[in-house]
Amino acid sequence: NIPGVPGGAGGLKLTPCALAKIFRAQIQYWDDPEIVSLNDHIASTLKEKKLPIKVARRVLGSSSTATFTQYLHESTQLDCPDTWPRVTSSGEKLVGKVIDWADTTLPCQ
Repeated sequence: NIPGVPGGAGGLKLTPCALAKIFRAQIQYWDDPEIVSLNDHIASTLKEKKLPIKVARRVLGSSSTATFTQYLHESTQLDCPDTWPRVTSSGEKLVGKVIDWADTTLPCQ
């Protein structure tokens, strides 16, 4: 939840590319220009609060992690294919039950 931002239809909107960038730690604050540009209806609320994004992720491998990471990979291929490849140029695995999450993510059980 982001204080001051409603849920539902009037709430936050994200593209697959923005979501992938959040999980790769390429977007780390809710007032990032890419997020603000997608949310004119709440832009002033996002800009006035310099709130960090806290990403929680599973510690152990799971089918939900595999499904989510496959979604991030497939949904970004048209508009931003370098954002969520199966494997990065440095060898990080980004699709599967167990992946190489960004160091800033919060491990949860």
